[in-house]
Amino acid sequence: GAGGLGVPIDAPNYTYAHLAKELDIPTIIVGRAGLGTINDCFLTSFYGKSLGLKILGFVLNGYTSIEKDFSQKDNAAVIEEMTGLKVFLQIPRFFEKNEKAIEEFLENSKVNIQKLLGF
Repeated sequence: GAGGLGVPIDAPNYTYAHLAKELDIPTIIVGRAGLGTINDCFLTSFYGKSLGLKILGFVLNGYTSIEKDFSQKDNAAVIEEMTGLKVFLQIPRFFEKNEKAIEEFLENSKVNIQKLLGF
């Protein structure tokens, strides 16, 4: 969803989470890599599970250097421990649009999203 599971789509009581449940689709939560993501990912997964969604795991987006944000060092491990779900991918922040670097990253990530989603 654009903005998260709790974002309303059509009315305040119909969110992306309701749409995912209605369509019976597996869900991957995408969170930012830095400070605050543990809380965000934990609460989002808790909300999704409470609605009966099939939450597959997480992708953390926008990694910079640990020197810039020390929380990035342990966020993935803490999220996995707290939620019991896997962090499948940690995507670096690409400061410039560099299609070759992005393609190389995706090729080397060893995550087959289609297989993960069951396609």
